[in-house]
Amino acid sequence: MNACLDHPRFVGTHWFQWQDQALTGRSDGENYQIGFLNVADVPYPELVQAARDVAASMYRRRYGR
Repeated sequence: MNACLDHPRFVGTHWFQWQDQALTGRSDGENYQIGFLNVADVPYPELVQAARDVAASMYRRRYGR
């Protein structure tokens, strides 16, 4: 995120997925923690806090204010 904020030509980023994949994973075997929420709709506190930290400082970092 910081690398994107520091680069003048990037205008934004996004998180891959809101919720994790099903417990059984995909047919190709992939099964990761990739969402803000687990399969029981419970947020991952560390990820939520990291997103809040970036959001709280992103304009100061990008524009130097």
